Amino acid sequence: MIEVVFLGTGSATPSLVRHHPAMALRKQGRIFLFDCGESTQHQLIRAKWSLNKIEYIFISHLHGDHIYGLPGLLSTMSLNNREKPLTLYGPPGIEKFISATQPHKEFNLAFLSIIECPPGRRVIELPHTMVIMAPLKHSILSFGFRIQDEDKPGFFDIAQAKRLGIPPGPLYGKLQKGQSIVHQGNVITPDMVLGPTRTGLSVTFLGDTIPCRNSLALAKKTDLLVHEGTYLETDNDIAARYLHSTFRNAAETARRAEADKLVITHIGAKYNAKELEGEWRSMLQIFPNTILARDLLKLTLAYKDREQAEPAKTTAGR
Repeated sequence: MIEVVFLGTGSATPSLVRHHPAMALRKQGRIFLFDCGESTQHQLIRAKWSLNKIEYIFISHLHGDHIYGLPGLLSTMSLNNREKPLTLYGPPGIEKFISATQPHKEFNLAFLSIIECPPGRRVIELPHTMVIMAPLKHSILSFGFRIQDEDKPGFFDIAQAKRLGIPPGPLYGKLQKGQSIVHQGNVITPDMVLGPTRTGLSVTFLGDTIPCRNSLALAKKTDLLVHEGTYLETDNDIAARYLHSTFRNAAETARRAEADKLVITHIGAKYNAKELEGEWRSMLQIFPNTILARDLLKLTLAYKDREQAEPAKTTAGR
């Protein structure tokens, strides 16, 4: 199971209902944080997600709305005498930014490891998880990320196990772990009682970008695509000028990538609730499974039914 909470869904200018960009993902008790705009730690508190459970931070790019929450977050961790290791991945320059905002005489950041990533595709192997990052197309180096869970064994067919005469207990466990067993002189292999391997769940988080090859590749058949939509289609010329995406760009990327669900975030503060509602409804014609993000929206991805969403409004005002 993977849980996702949208901590900030605005863009460069925050509003009363949309904070600066940040998204957190939780799996097996570990939290992955993607970008860290102002108020991120406040939003984590509101979401009731522990700062101490954050083990990895991924920064898409160095524009202020995506990183100005880092100094406060790291300061709080230091004041709480954090010892648990924390690894931060980001573009070149992120270490200099952190050093400039965290005086070493006052704050102990021994728990923090910073890995600066030059342009190019990178695969990060973590326990039971792989994170793929690749540069997108923006005014500065901006990364997109795909969090890919490891594949899971197929469902255990208890009825078939009983037909084979296998008694419930430790033998079931061995088969579920992919081990063959010998029972009553017969060799029972896992494929005899397990269904097809279940592809690991995936979440794709795209930093600021216009549509490009890497955004499509990262999003291919993903369970959840989180895509920026700073502008509405009426402002597509402005979006192109500043290398940002429109709602339509996000919906078309989701459709082309054959994603399962799309959440549009990083929404411009200039638009009112009625405008956003109308644009969102138009996007349903392109990609029906589209949600307009709001701050503190929570989603849960599960293998049983692939996706369950917390009952919530799909749109929010400014």
